[in-house]
Amino acid sequence: SLEELSSTQTFHPAYLGDLKGFRTLRLMQWSDTITSKLASWNARTKVTGAFWNTGDGMPYETMFDLAATLGADPWVNVTSYVDDDFVRQLARMAKATVKAPNVVYFEYGNEPWNNAEPYGRAGAYYETKAKAKWPNANVNVWQLRMNWYAYRSVQLCNIMKAEFGDQASRVKCALGGQASSYTVSEWALSCDLARNELGGKCSKFVDALAIG
Repeated sequence: SLEELSSTQTFHPAYLGDLKGFRTLRLMQWSDTITSKLASWNARTKVTGAFWNTGDGMPYETMFDLAATLGADPWVNVTSYVDDDFVRQLARMAKATVKAPNVVYFEYGNEPWNNAEPYGRAGAYYETKAKAKWPNANVNVWQLRMNWYAYRSVQLCNIMKAEFGDQASRVKCALGGQASSYTVSEWALSCDLARNELGGKCSKFVDALAIG
């Protein structure tokens, strides 16, 4: 029974059996990335918490534990609202937990181009932030959205890699794009509004384009 198994192992053998063989596990749903407004590290779901279904995702410790049990690379997402310290603490946990040669895939948000509810809430947030940062930009709201999303992705990606230090190559940063509309990916990869501040196109600082 699950009660008996829980004293010796976290995950049911049948569940592990279903996942065996996958090289990478994208854990976006486990972090409730689409709907959670989690921003600070101290407010995250903790392993010691009585409930893991509060709407702010599973503990990251459990995500890394699952990946390690299967020998897979974890792909973790953070919400659109996290602060720098959140990602700094996440990076430290990942570095201490995910052992080489495994790598950590890191992604900010999820499907920034998606305007359907509840995805559109994050998109509206990106647009608000972009308008505040680039008030005189002569571009449409979609370009504003993708520029801010890419800009913030690079900022957080740089924090992750800095925390890994000489192992920075084990952090693989993914930028979210769209299969059916390559234009949004081009806006994000080029990030024209942010490139002067960042020192180049956003494509220079990320490792992968993940198309939904």
